[in-house]
Amino acid sequence: MPENPIPRSVLVADDDPSVLQVLSLAFRKAGYEVEAAEDGARALARIEARRHDLLVLDILMPGATGWEVLARAVERTPPGGDLPRAILVTGFHSEYVLDLEVLRQEGVAAMLFKPFSATDILEEADRVLAAPAVKSLPRGASSAKG
Repeated sequence: MPENPIPRSVLVADDDPSVLQVLSLAFRKAGYEVEAAEDGARALARIEARRHDLLVLDILMPGATGWEVLARAVERTPPGGDLPRAILVTGFHSEYVLDLEVLRQEGVAAMLFKPFSATDILEEADRVLAAPAVKSLPRGASSAKG
């Protein structure tokens, strides 16, 4: 496994303490600089404080949903800047079967359904971070939705 000379930063947000602990440990062992948030409100505070290379967000959390945290991170992106790279995770399958191309316009690079292994999320993180960045639209511009 190649080592990154500069550690990548990841914000992991999940209200299930065991999931948060396992994900945080897996990313640390893989060489990431990890910030953990126990709920959506703490995740919002962490994205206000700094930008992360990757966001791993549980969709349903108290304080703010993963969608709300991601929306705030997107809002904070300067016009023409790189949108945040996010992996959304959820234990609910049928409720979140969505068109990933539409999600990508909102900054979602991937979605994983629980349960998944540490290997699964780390491989997905590597894939997401290796992909070209998606640029934020200039203020006032909108993407075509159809």
